[in-house]
Amino acid sequence: MEKPRPRFAAATASVLLAASLAGGMLAGCADDSAAMKAQGVRVLAEPAVVEHGEGEELDRASAPVVGEAVVASLEAFTTHTASGVLENRAAGENAVYAPLSLYYALSLAAAGAAGDTRAELYDFLRTDDSDAARAACRDLALALQANPMCEMSMANSVWTAADVPFEKAYLDVARDDLLASAYEADFGTKEVDAAISSWIADKTGGLLAPQVQTDADWLAALVSAMRFKGSWASAFDAEQTAEDVFHAAAGQTKARFMERTAEGSYLDGEGFTRASLYFNGGARMLFVLPDEGASPSDILADEALAASALFDADNADAEITYRIPQFSFDAELQLIDALRSMGLELPFSDRADFSAMTSVPAYLSSIRHGACVSIDEEGAEAAAYTMAGVSAMSMPMPPDAHLDFVCDRPFLFAIVSPEGAPLFVGVVEDPAV
Repeated sequence: MEKPRPRFAAATASVLLAASLAGGMLAGCADDSAAMKAQGVRVLAEPAVVEHGEGEELDRASAPVVGEAVVASLEAFTTHTASGVLENRAAGENAVYAPLSLYYALSLAAAGAAGDTRAELYDFLRTDDSDAARAACRDLALALQANPMCEMSMANSVWTAADVPFEKAYLDVARDDLLASAYEADFGTKEVDAAISSWIADKTGGLLAPQVQTDADWLAALVSAMRFKGSWASAFDAEQTAEDVFHAAAGQTKARFMERTAEGSYLDGEGFTRASLYFNGGARMLFVLPDEGASPSDILADEALAASALFDADNADAEITYRIPQFSFDAELQLIDALRSMGLELPFSDRADFSAMTSVPAYLSSIRHGACVSIDEEGAEAAAYTMAGVSAMSMPMPPDAHLDFVCDRPFLFAIVSPEGAPLFVGVVEDPAV
């Protein structure tokens, strides 16, 4: 049905929204060394960063070219994870997550994995295990930093336990390809918990300051944090903002609706309508309005439909009257169960292999994700972090422990050289024969 002049009013149904990463973003990186040392944390490495001041013009031509493959990977990753992550909430609750933050945290894990665990992680990330793919992650991060028109900070970090051996090659990849700082700390202490919380607060512009609680058996913490702040290319008139009814699933509520009319394009999709608002600098915010009788969950549950709603090009032009409610909320999520339900299993199991990161047997024991978002007449602001805890799979017994090791049933044996080479392997079924 033709829609020559849609009134894009979010009062008739729940709204699914997304912030597009097609536009440029601004990144800054402060020197953390002094603050970290004061909290008993040793700075091991800092990535090279692109820094610029507010309003400073950059030569966009010198920024890396972002390949289509990494964008396609992020799109596929987002459509695959959105339902499982966003549905991980109580009925009627708002939800928000940052696919890019989760993507980079899992990329830090994938770079330290080996064998089937590594293959499963890269498959889940919808990318291949190659130097080119990791370089594309770096290029994307650098390219997002090269636009001073929006405020954007994004940062990654690897926190390692003191006295635990870590592979230098892993830390090099984390620094060079994923632009991750590296720190050494004693997990399970108030000082380190406060240091990680402060790091997240700094990288999110103070929007998020989670109460971090690490465990003493952690070998590492893989953390990704980001912040976005953009001004609408055409701001709403605050005098036009008025209270009206929002038809929530649980019943009618009141919200303050912003309104403006402008020429624009939109997507008349199958079961939804999507319109966008642009920020200065080219980023945009998408608003996906399900048809009457449908819900955001219906769209997210169908990956093909979600991909269409989030990433298909607009297919119609019109004069659009936008009526968008103001909102501001945050969310805290524990994601291991959700990720397992989406097919990511090995990293969380006793079969996990992170030997490219450390020689100590390890697995991902927790993945915590927090995010917040708000919009008003001037623009939008959002922040997120992801923290993955890497725990020791099993710890050596203390010297005073006792074990009765009685080989009174069939057993396997091996003779191994001082260098670790297996010389003989056999089975004893009956030693009397």
